[in-house]
Amino acid sequence: MLPSEGRRTLSPTHFHLIDHYPDLFEAKAILLGRLGRHDSALEVYAYRLRDFQKAEEYCKRVYQADSPTSSVFLALLRIYLLPGPTAPPAADLLPPALELISRHSPRLDPVATLQQLPPLVTAKDVRAFLLEALREPLLDTRVVRHVAKAREEQVARRLMILQSKRVRITESRMYVLSFCFLSHSRLIVLV
Repeated sequence: MLPSEGRRTLSPTHFHLIDHYPDLFEAKAILLGRLGRHDSALEVYAYRLRDFQKAEEYCKRVYQADSPTSSVFLALLRIYLLPGPTAPPAADLLPPALELISRHSPRLDPVATLQQLPPLVTAKDVRAFLLEALREPLLDTRVVRHVAKAREEQVARRLMILQSKRVRITESRMYVLSFCFLSHSRLIVLV
């Protein structure tokens, strides 16, 4: 490194040279990380080295809440669950993905995580994550809002059913229609 420079840029030929030497894949991951190419660095750890522990350690090192690197755990999860063409079989990547979810659930966006999960993953597999996500205030407000909306719709349906009922007035039944000024509703009183 030159004394006047903070960082040197790397050309594609540097990475091309590293690709020819399998022992240098970890060096490639480190260089990609220093260049800010976190997705590529994580792909090297997950696909080339198949060292899921180092990929997770990389995420721990780079992660900072409320910064551009706050989604690095989600990027690793995406690499596991949506593998690229150079990836190992998807069946080999599901167990580390589930472990990542269980260990780092506070650092993962609940909605984005649930959207990425394949349909065959059961709720039992991600139970710890779901419990943690339900405790999160953001998700609690969403749940409360959806429950309140469902309750309003239920009350509105019940009201429509009651309003649609007709009463036949005969001589034996005489009703007087009255209006309640407090509740602003019509009352029917049997006379």
